[in-house]
Amino acid sequence: MSLYWLVLERAPDRFHLASEMLTALVLLVAGISMLAADPDDDWVVVLSSIGLGLLVYALVDSPGRYRGDRRKQLQFAIGWLFTIPALVLRFTTT
Repeated sequence: MSLYWLVLERAPDRFHLASEMLTALVLLVAGISMLAADPDDDWVVVLSSIGLGLLVYALVDSPGRYRGDRRKQLQFAIGWLFTIPALVLRFTTT
């Protein structure tokens, strides 16, 4: 996500860029913490849940900025294909 905004695309505004960078950072830290610590530790569950929440927000908010751009809409659809299983796994496994 952060590489996309830094290299490939210009963000529509600073706040959008900052929120997506924060999302990428939280997801990265959550993923590393799931590998380094016990994935069932409370703090790991909270951190990964926050990251997934930020990702869901990004996937809901962002498509409205790109109305009519089929390529971007396809990117968001692909994002949901990975996010939905991650949500199911995060909240149904203990």
